[in-house]
Amino acid sequence: MNYEPDKDLENLIQEELHHLPDLKAPATLIQRVNARVQAGESVPWWCQSWLGWPPAVKLGSLALFLALIALSVFRLSEVDFTSHVEQTESGFQSISALWTKLAALINAFVLLNRTFTDHFLIWVLPALALMAFATIAAGSGLWRLTLQENHETLK
Repeated sequence: MNYEPDKDLENLIQEELHHLPDLKAPATLIQRVNARVQAGESVPWWCQSWLGWPPAVKLGSLALFLALIALSVFRLSEVDFTSHVEQTESGFQSISALWTKLAALINAFVLLNRTFTDHFLIWVLPALALMAFATIAAGSGLWRLTLQENHETLK
């Protein structure tokens, strides 16, 4: 399969394109473009970005923003964080039993791994490498098959 473009065909197409006459823009195109640009400038201030707002409105919005931040900080000082921590801890108590069992299983695996480390690494690493090569080979083969199918449908 040759996926390189045909240089002769490319040159022939390029020559044919050079023989075509240049396209002329309509005489009213500049007028229509200018009308669209001017229509875009007449957008109301509240639809523009914040930097396009009038200075008085910018100042008012900035004051409102700072007031909201001050209110948030003031209200945050009234929050009782200890009750939230206690609620969170009680929610995690149901998960702690599951975590204990999972930790025991992980510890058992670590102990087993320490016991059979030499043999484990000797046999598992080549097996993982073989699986990686098989995956790459299968992907490469499927990719080539897909390219071949696409090439045949284009003919």
